[in-house]
Amino acid sequence: MIPAFYDRDPHGIPKAWVACMRLSISELTPNFSANRMVREYVESLYLPAAGAYQERIVDGARQAVLLCQWRESLQAHWQHLRFGQVEVKEGKGHYTFKVTVYLGDLDPGAIQVQLYADPLSGAGAQVYPMILGEQISDPMRGFSYRARIPAQRPASDYTARVIPAFNGARVPIEAN
Repeated sequence: MIPAFYDRDPHGIPKAWVACMRLSISELTPNFSANRMVREYVESLYLPAAGAYQERIVDGARQAVLLCQWRESLQAHWQHLRFGQVEVKEGKGHYTFKVTVYLGDLDPGAIQVQLYADPLSGAGAQVYPMILGEQISDPMRGFSYRARIPAQRPASDYTARVIPAFNGARVPIEAN
């Protein structure tokens, strides 16, 4: 490509370069047009938001009220979340993770505990939800969470994380 830019006709025009630019523009314009952008925004953002609004205002806006209460609870109690012990047991072709999470005054239903591993070579991140187990007798209200996952990569690749969770909420937009 670089030589095509410098190979100019007697009028100083790089004809091969211009031909490549025109071809690129003709092929790429549909991907970067305002029509595509508006259509994508409407389909991906505005229509789902309008649908969520309709669901939230049903029954005297019950869902919206619950969503606001959930967000307020997260804001008041998120900083008190703590991880405890993480245990990993290797089985035949799988790992079993057990993680203790101390929630304080936060409701276990307000969060999701997950195992997360960064993407490898073009694949997406691996995310496995963990299942809420028993409550631990402790003033900080600890709970155990478990997950059994395939042993496709080293157990050390996985990190336990806590994310906000509420049915219908758009995380991280509505709870970062």
